[in-house]
Amino acid sequence: MDFFDGEDSTAIWIFFLLATFITQITFLNMLIAVMGDTYAKVTETKDQNALVEKIRIIADYISVVDDKKKNDRYLIVTKPKDSDEGDEWEGTVSALRKSIDSAVAHMRGTFIKKFTVLSTEVSTFNGKLTAVNERLGGLQNLSQKQAITIGEIQNTLKKMIEAKTPKKQPVEGKKGRKRGSIMKESFGNLLKTKQ
Repeated sequence: MDFFDGEDSTAIWIFFLLATFITQITFLNMLIAVMGDTYAKVTETKDQNALVEKIRIIADYISVVDDKKKNDRYLIVTKPKDSDEGDEWEGTVSALRKSIDSAVAHMRGTFIKKFTVLSTEVSTFNGKLTAVNERLGGLQNLSQKQAITIGEIQNTLKKMIEAKTPKKQPVEGKKGRKRGSIMKESFGNLLKTKQ
């Protein structure tokens, strides 16, 4: 305890205990991870290993049931059709990474197909929209021409009506003057008197 005495002895003891505790937890986690990977490796290859052992047992007893009449000697080798694993077991993380990469590639292909279909539909819609806009422009021009024609017809009808109807004569007042002139004179006189 010579090195832990002094002013900062409590801080040194705290750091020592903390480092010891964290190191133990880290090593235990590493041990658990390694054991988990080993267990996963064994369970993944359990069926294959069982078949290998059965074939070894059969190979040991093949001499008992050997047929001397046949001279056929074949070596049959089989390989998986789609091998996602390498020659050696690469661990759970690598297997997950490969499955995620294959899923992303599949999703990317699906997205590209759907995007192509969507862009085709959008271009078709744009073509139809252009045709509708052209028809709408034609209809607007036609409606403008019809409005002009209707205005011309109305003007022509007004001129015809004015030409056919006689003009009204102004009505005269008591002394032979027009009513409008009497009103103007009386209003003018009223203004002069007020000034």
